[in-house]
Amino acid sequence: MNNVVKLERPTWAANVALILIDNPPVNAIGREVYDGLLGTLEVVENDPSVTAVVIAAEGRTFIAGADIKLLEQAARGEAIRLYLRPLLDKIENSPKPVVVALHGTALGGGLELAMSAHYRVAVRDAQMGQPEVNLGIIPGAEGTQRLPRLVGISAAIDICVSGKPIKAPEALKLGLIDSIIEGELRAGAIAFAQEAASRKNHVRTRDRSDKLGTPGTNAALYAAGREQAAKTRRNMMAPLAVIEAIEAAATLPWEQGIAKEREIADRCLASDQSLALMHAFFSERGVSKIPDISKDTPTIEVRKAAVIGAGTMGGGIAMALVNAGIPVLLRDTDQAALDRGMAAIRKNYDASVKRGRFTPEQVEQRIAQIHPQLTYDEIASATSRPDRVIGLHFFSPANIMRLVEIVRGPRTSKTIVASAQALAKKLGKVGVVVGNCWGFVGNRMMIPYMREAQFLVEEGTTPATVDKVLYDFGMAMGIFAVDDMGGIDVIWHVRQERKHLEKPGERKPLMTDKLYTMGRLGQKTGAGWYRYGDDRKPIADPEVERLIRETAQKAGIPQRTISNQEILARCLYAMINEGARILDEGYALRAADIDTIYLSGYGFPGYRGGPMWYADHVGLKNVLEQILVFHREHGELWEAAPLLWRLAEKGLTFAQWDAEREKRYAAT
Repeated sequence: MNNVVKLERPTWAANVALILIDNPPVNAIGREVYDGLLGTLEVVENDPSVTAVVIAAEGRTFIAGADIKLLEQAARGEAIRLYLRPLLDKIENSPKPVVVALHGTALGGGLELAMSAHYRVAVRDAQMGQPEVNLGIIPGAEGTQRLPRLVGISAAIDICVSGKPIKAPEALKLGLIDSIIEGELRAGAIAFAQEAASRKNHVRTRDRSDKLGTPGTNAALYAAGREQAAKTRRNMMAPLAVIEAIEAAATLPWEQGIAKEREIADRCLASDQSLALMHAFFSERGVSKIPDISKDTPTIEVRKAAVIGAGTMGGGIAMALVNAGIPVLLRDTDQAALDRGMAAIRKNYDASVKRGRFTPEQVEQRIAQIHPQLTYDEIASATSRPDRVIGLHFFSPANIMRLVEIVRGPRTSKTIVASAQALAKKLGKVGVVVGNCWGFVGNRMMIPYMREAQFLVEEGTTPATVDKVLYDFGMAMGIFAVDDMGGIDVIWHVRQERKHLEKPGERKPLMTDKLYTMGRLGQKTGAGWYRYGDDRKPIADPEVERLIRETAQKAGIPQRTISNQEILARCLYAMINEGARILDEGYALRAADIDTIYLSGYGFPGYRGGPMWYADHVGLKNVLEQILVFHREHGELWEAAPLLWRLAEKGLTFAQWDAEREKRYAAT
């Protein structure tokens, strides 16, 4: 026993030892929990008056995973030294039945610990899962060996590859838990333990084999799992590795299976993908840390909101607000526009009902909280108070996309910034505080990305080729498909806004104006860079490719064969170079914030860590050298950002630059 593990003996069930984990906020497994459980189990094992053991947790959840310090250690590329095997062996080999009582969530190492017990019981709303693939690793504490023995090969693959938790009723059906406790959890678990103590021969999970299948039946399950991983976890190593480990559970004796799991786990932990995904995890956690705003900064609760404009974006924002319980006044210029907006909102909600996300009753409750109107409320009266003005830049569709850029003005008060952060959290969004420059952070970096993609097709490649290179790299969509989805007219209008920034003689993309004039506005008109059928899937269009060649010829642009390597470098390095300027100018607090913006709002692959992390991985010196080549070949648009110069010359990374800034913030 120690400060985080307690031992109780209920007076009404003195033969049961109740071991309580109390390590707030989520009872994560660290050294203290590990040592406390191991020592307490030793005590109760040697106590002849104890005939059964219950392990439960205080607070709002069971064990939600490993100690965050261990993950930080792994994110730095250091070995994790806390192995759970002695503790799991102690639980599983106990001569007295051990029952684990689950509430809240049992995730990662928490579920692995629970599976080492003889029995598991849970409240009805408890959730269990193995989310390790989200961090590029596998359940490495015997989880890939115990889970298939409890739920079977197919379910184990699905749980581990998806990384999604399942609720207690499904867990009971699969055999992951033994009972759902409808009343008070600990009392029910103790009663279950007393009944278990009256029986003999408590089967250890490792000794179960009835659900492990046969090589013949399992082959199809492994193949289906790998197909699932390829579709839902494109290009990722860990989902395939976890299937390899589960296959070891079905084909190898226990000790050999454990050894194989350890070898696979170590391989994943040392991979670039794992380091990138852990960086992404900690970057998202870190965006809420603003140097001049503390946890004690007061906030203003948003109880009602007004949205001006009932179009696609306005309707999505309204849905995001009412989904979080905030009533909305939805304003537009005429009744027809309001009616179209409300009809689109209902259509979106109806689709959610069909997918099982909401019930019809929940939809009606939400729609009732949207109040369409043609007149303004008193928004204008607030604009005389610049300290209360802040921007929230949503991404379409706003009711689905996780990112919100919180745009802080030079006179925005700390309270308003903190309030905007709290609102983003309430909406279930990732709120990243940025400065007020054109395009903010995300879209400002998109402009050079899109520019280079268009220059590349003018020089000899095709939209489909560029998009395939980007998709194969891991992007959710290629940039030309993104243009078509957002609308060529949107891009055209952006060009008009920025024309005053263009320098005389500076090269400009040529095709956007042509497509706009032709009425090829993207998916909305059935044609843009690509053609589209009813399914809205892009189809390469020879007409556009012919038009690109004609346009390039008239402009005197030489045609050549362009390698995939150049396509990727010009698209990504243009984005990274602009990101370095944004950092240097102070419009983003951290390179990690830029990574979070691109990971949560722009479809950048998580296993690449974000554009700035990716640059660190390539090496800033290498990135700079290539940018200097592009500068010589393509002109001043490729002028290297000063911050990139400074870091590359010193052999530093954006991550190190972030760390140094954090030290300076802490010192002040």
